[in-house]
Amino acid sequence: MSKSAGRKVREVPNTGRRRFVGIRRLPVAFAILVLAIVARLAGAAEAPGRYQDALGEAPYLIDVPPDWNGGLVIFAHGYQGEGSGPGLVHGEPLDAYLTSGGYAWAASGYRASGYRPDWFMLDLLELRVHFINRFGPPRWTIIHGQSMGGHIAIASLELYPQVYQGALIECGVIDGVGLADWLYAYTAAAEYFSGLRFISNLNPRDPGPGKAQKFASYADTRQIHYGIDPGLGVDEATLNRDIPRVEPEPDAEPNPAFAELTGKIRVPVMTLHETADFRVPFRLEQDYRKRTETAGTSHFLVQRAVRAIGHCGFTSAERQLAFFDLVAWIEENTVPEGDHVLGDVAGLGLRWTRTLDSRDPAAPK
Repeated sequence: MSKSAGRKVREVPNTGRRRFVGIRRLPVAFAILVLAIVARLAGAAEAPGRYQDALGEAPYLIDVPPDWNGGLVIFAHGYQGEGSGPGLVHGEPLDAYLTSGGYAWAASGYRASGYRPDWFMLDLLELRVHFINRFGPPRWTIIHGQSMGGHIAIASLELYPQVYQGALIECGVIDGVGLADWLYAYTAAAEYFSGLRFISNLNPRDPGPGKAQKFASYADTRQIHYGIDPGLGVDEATLNRDIPRVEPEPDAEPNPAFAELTGKIRVPVMTLHETADFRVPFRLEQDYRKRTETAGTSHFLVQRAVRAIGHCGFTSAERQLAFFDLVAWIEENTVPEGDHVLGDVAGLGLRWTRTLDSRDPAAPK
């Protein structure tokens, strides 16, 4: 068995345990939260408008409408690849919709490129404090995450439950490090049966250093159980005994952002996810649903599927409806409807998908 994506692959016992159990709050954020509490004790708020600047190495955008209603959306963008220097700031996808409705938004480019939700959570906390210092405290703050931003959002809710009052997560890495586990698990299965070497998306070439190596270093497939239909030349027990397993790298220091998530959310979370997203599979939605059921918090999670291929390609109508329903949930305690992602998936997403792909079995013929 060769190395996969620069990782050491070891045949280790399936202990059913992860190296890092549970999640601890990062103490460095305590000072940021204290600043938020004492912010704007005196002085007038700045004028509404769009502002662009940087906090340290992290560029940011802020947009405050003239008729700001007190609602604030903090946008967490997705993975931009590896590289030196800070990341690029992306505007909020709901920009015009939010400002026309009286909501303010802020977005950070983060202090660096790469896959570092542990850093980027703090960048967003600092941006929120900066917003409060300039414009005053919001009535509520929603964190809106896409792709890696979904990892940032859900980890923020578990680590800092007192900061955000809701989350909208699109095409998100909602099960955190579970994505790395899944990528390595199915890649190991492909290599086991084919005898070929693959990287995470089954591309038979060396990925080089330009991938999310920090994220990958926490992957752990020892707890993965493989199932297989009979008659395919290998039985389930043999497969689970012989397939190579991956464990966290020895230098993967304990990091709560890369620990296994707990499902212990305390505020409303609305998710949107394409059913055929190969980059961030829908399976993560099912896995996180199970975590919330175990934690007794599933009533805080509403999930909607969109029947589409691709990654983060939602229409404005799909995204706006999800936000509208999330706000009603926060402000009026009106729990929105979603999909039963662990039930019969034949009709998954039919209610929320605005345009069906002609290849979809449910599309009109």
